[in-house]
Amino acid sequence: MAQYKVRLYRVNQAFFLNAVAVWTHPKARNIRERGYPLCQVSLRGALALDFSRFDDLRVVSNDLTGASGFTLTCIVRDEMYFLPPFLDHYRGLGVKRFIFLDDNSRDGTREYLFSQPDCMVLASNHNFGDIVPDGPRLSPNGGSVRFCIIWTNLLVRKFSLGRWSLHVDADEFLQLPEGMRIGDFLPIAEASGANAVWSVLLDLYPADISALRGARTNEVLDPDTEWYFDARRHLQVSAAGEVKGAYSGSRARLMDSFGIRKPDYTLLDRLLLKPLTHRLRGKSRPYNCIFKAPLLKMPDNGAMRNQHRPTFPGAPGIVLPLEHFKFTPQIYDRVAAALRMKQYYEDSIEYKDMERLLIAMEQAQGDFRCSWSSSDRSWQNYVRTGVAQLDGFA
Repeated sequence: MAQYKVRLYRVNQAFFLNAVAVWTHPKARNIRERGYPLCQVSLRGALALDFSRFDDLRVVSNDLTGASGFTLTCIVRDEMYFLPPFLDHYRGLGVKRFIFLDDNSRDGTREYLFSQPDCMVLASNHNFGDIVPDGPRLSPNGGSVRFCIIWTNLLVRKFSLGRWSLHVDADEFLQLPEGMRIGDFLPIAEASGANAVWSVLLDLYPADISALRGARTNEVLDPDTEWYFDARRHLQVSAAGEVKGAYSGSRARLMDSFGIRKPDYTLLDRLLLKPLTHRLRGKSRPYNCIFKAPLLKMPDNGAMRNQHRPTFPGAPGIVLPLEHFKFTPQIYDRVAAALRMKQYYEDSIEYKDMERLLIAMEQAQGDFRCSWSSSDRSWQNYVRTGVAQLDGFA
């Protein structure tokens, strides 16, 4: 902590309850052992950081550093299944400059991007999951920082500091009202006075496991075929721009339905009887992060604490659907690669769970859908079901 001073923006009731929840979590022993005062356990605190000392990014194709136009940044590894429709989608939204950091792709991703005139490709001497030696402390839990988080911050700060930009993964497709392009939306974001816009990370899935298995020979994602989502309100954004979950999402539902790993409740959750109320209401326990701030106007003193949450609040009254093509035929290869490389959180535990889920669904000939699943991905239906929110827009 010596050279990284926590600057607290405020202490209020919501802040305190959040701090207690983090402090009392079963996995938070290292927070207490490192001597963090309770008042420093904040998701809103900003850290005085210098990311430039970790910057080894180099241009390997099509230097667009000085190019103008709305910018999208993205970290990729073996994304040829997604890239053609990904580029088509975001070009259609009005993105003019794509900046990709390629993490040693071997499926032709880098070569494909070389051929795209609006795409700049960067590389690093490090890998996505490498631990940063003597790295910055981006969260109060004392955990190690991986280079993927450093890269996320570097990409935004180097190429769009102080300007609105998008930072998404290759399997994430942001949705706006029909006919609206990003240039049309930016005045709405700017008028909010915030520096970020929240989105719900909305997992899309096919009808059943046989549909997933039957499409494994497809070489490129078809985003226009029939994909389902859980048609419920997932997020709540407060007047102060803070986000919290209202529904745990389809992944949590599937993990519960097929008896896969169920995350622990915090001590505070148990004191508030959340396990009991969740069971009575038929709600799944929280499993994965279901929100993200893909649209940012990074201030000089801001940072991304992780790949989902910045150190500053988002716009109140706005939730955009970020369609996440999680359950595609490529999930089998992604799981195998993640388990082999072990570069993700807690030794790729999420992918271990995913492997178990796929096996369980194969054995049961399982269905991804539930009674509130929908395949109507129109903006009107997203608003009607509470998935999307855009106050003041008819």
